Amino acid sequence: MAVWPASPTSTTLLTPLGTIDDAMVQFTWNMESTATWYRLYVWDNSQQKQFAQWYESSQVCSGTTCTVTLNFALSNDDYQWFIKTWNDDGSTWSSAQSFTVSSSQTKPQAITLVSPSGTSENASQTFVWNQDISATWYQLFVWDNNQNKVVSTWYEIEDNYSQYDEAACADNSCSVTVSSGFFSGSHEWFVRAYNDYGTGAWSNGMAFTLELPKSYPSVFQAWSVIENKPSESDSTKIARHDLIFDGTWVLDLGWEVTENQPYEGLSTSLDPELLTQAQTKRNELLLKNPDLIIIASVLYREGEYITSQNEGPEYWEVGYLPANSSYWLKDGNGDFVPAYGEDADGDGTIETDEVLSSLIDFTDADFQNIIIQKAKELNDTGLFDGIFLDWWNETTATTGNYINWQGTIKTLEEETQARLDILKGIRNQVDDDFLILVNTNTKTVPQSAPYINGIYMESAKDNYGTGYSLTEIQEIETTLTWAEATVATPRINCLEGWRVVYDYTGDLDTRVEERDSSENKKWMRMFTTLSLTHSDGYVLFGDDNTQPSEDHLHNWHDFWDANLGNVIGQKAQSYNNTEGLFIREFENGWAVYNRSGSSQNVTFTTTITGKYSSTTATAHTIPDFDGEIFLKQ
Repeated sequence: MAVWPASPTSTTLLTPLGTIDDAMVQFTWNMESTATWYRLYVWDNSQQKQFAQWYESSQVCSGTTCTVTLNFALSNDDYQWFIKTWNDDGSTWSSAQSFTVSSSQTKPQAITLVSPSGTSENASQTFVWNQDISATWYQLFVWDNNQNKVVSTWYEIEDNYSQYDEAACADNSCSVTVSSGFFSGSHEWFVRAYNDYGTGAWSNGMAFTLELPKSYPSVFQAWSVIENKPSESDSTKIARHDLIFDGTWVLDLGWEVTENQPYEGLSTSLDPELLTQAQTKRNELLLKNPDLIIIASVLYREGEYITSQNEGPEYWEVGYLPANSSYWLKDGNGDFVPAYGEDADGDGTIETDEVLSSLIDFTDADFQNIIIQKAKELNDTGLFDGIFLDWWNETTATTGNYINWQGTIKTLEEETQARLDILKGIRNQVDDDFLILVNTNTKTVPQSAPYINGIYMESAKDNYGTGYSLTEIQEIETTLTWAEATVATPRINCLEGWRVVYDYTGDLDTRVEERDSSENKKWMRMFTTLSLTHSDGYVLFGDDNTQPSEDHLHNWHDFWDANLGNVIGQKAQSYNNTEGLFIREFENGWAVYNRSGSSQNVTFTTTITGKYSSTTATAHTIPDFDGEIFLKQ
């Protein structure tokens, strides 16, 4: 006689039953011999599902019973539970069984916040809340006025062994101090607690406002972004800096182009349809950092050249200027002249098809007037604090063939006069506080100095795989010192150093890791303290332009989070008359820069703490080609 396959019979539920005092509930039922899987289902007194999970028989059954313990706590309430038995031939639900959780062992309650609230001028904030004695962890969450996450960190209750971030709890309150990452503006914070029985509800929010004074070091952004803060919003990453220069798109704004006039290089009006959103973006940035200076880069020496045959199907898919424009600079053969390119294929050489821009004849008075009118528009809209002009030189002509640099088309005298005409024209059209920043690399520009507010020192070096020589560093010092004493006020001199590159074609992860090497962090500290001791300006330490990747990408370094406050001491002061060892005092500490040729000891009259070393003492040692920030106690 044939035996037909059959579904498993229903099982008998054993525990829980009635009222229980353990919120981490254990469920037990009789094993059904033909069942291969069991589904545990729990609902509350409103018949809302609280738990549902399949379990393989071999994993939860032993002898004649099966057991599952929840890995979270159920709230004090009434519940019903069921078990479905299952095999390949079908399934059967058990009858329901009721139980009630009535336990003092529950997840934490909502936390009550204490401080901060109101307005503060302190970049370091201590968050205090009432303690829940059942909690073993707390999560602190802070966002800014645009609901961008600033802090989201779990803290374990303080003990002597923890490897995790800790919250200090005593006298019925807990506290956590966050010393960096905040910007000026309004914030709101929340806390929730956790124990083995679950995570409690979020507290009500508490608001506080930061009005942070300007503090050194001041870091700038040259076009490209921070790469080691992927969780931060673009505006938060920008606002870490105190100055940025970039195209107008940094404020989500472009030059007005139309189907009748699609060329950005000829436009002297910002797109009126984007002005409102640009003002919103500017306000957002300034709420995060009121000291932020926003400068628009305008191309005057070069632009993207696209032939009329290669123009795209949309009217704006054209070059910087019309293909047949007389403003394009041509060589003796009547050919367009390369201006700049990138080694996109990483072979160490820039070929013709890797050229990104062509030279413009900026000695043309009509084209100069276009640049002047662009500057006037940037000034008149009030959205930008100034204009940036690249490739600024009074030493050598820049109108050479970028591929081989053989000869120049315009003479140095012609170029210098044209640059001065542009500067004078801009000054006649803009407000007195409208800033002009120019890129001189490591050279001085004495004829331009009366009209500019700062030089951008894009400090190139001989080899991307090595650091700087003493001669190169001394030239940087000399030029920075000249600029601090010579250019017009207010001064915004910007010093950029380039890192040592180990992998020429490295990807994002490689770049981020290489910037954090001990060698590169040493160079970063040196450039930062060189800037601090020799200027009131801005510093950046980024990638070497030789790399195929986008230029000026950089990490944000914790060293830059030091709060030195404002300046007290004079610039470029030697320490104990030691050649190449410089010190400068600030409100909250000192910056020391060493390129003396050997390690040097510095001694203070009181104990101070090194930002990099974390050593607290009166005497400290600084290696050669290095620097340190020392903070007062």
